[in-house]
Amino acid sequence: MRDCDALLVVLRGFIDDRVIHPKGSIEPPRDLAFIEAEMLLADLDMVERRIERLEVQVKRPTSTQKQDLIELEILKRCRDAISEERPIKTLQLKPDEEKAIRGFRFLTAKDALIVINFADDQHLLIGVPLFLSMSGI
Repeated sequence: MRDCDALLVVLRGFIDDRVIHPKGSIEPPRDLAFIEAEMLLADLDMVERRIERLEVQVKRPTSTQKQDLIELEILKRCRDAISEERPIKTLQLKPDEEKAIRGFRFLTAKDALIVINFADDQHLLIGVPLFLSMSGI
């Protein structure tokens, strides 16, 4: 998933007793929140591991010390956003800051298209249009 340019998230919106939902009910907003949380946690893990390494690196004089300090500050901003349950793409990063962290391919920095798979003969679930407009992905 990290190698792609954007994400396509397909949520189940159809009811079919032959296909059991792992959570026991069909609730696309809940399912999207779960997916968002998993992506935030994956990015947080990566950010925290890199911050730990950088905090050790910047204490030693190296040819990349200045760049490492800049990267460290950007990653701390990313960590703060994720801790507030905000995707990295919500940060107001400058082009050079985006470039500095591009190599990490953060999941929450990617654009996403959210699709709900409904059966042809079923009506939209109540609340779905509202939740889609509020989603942080």
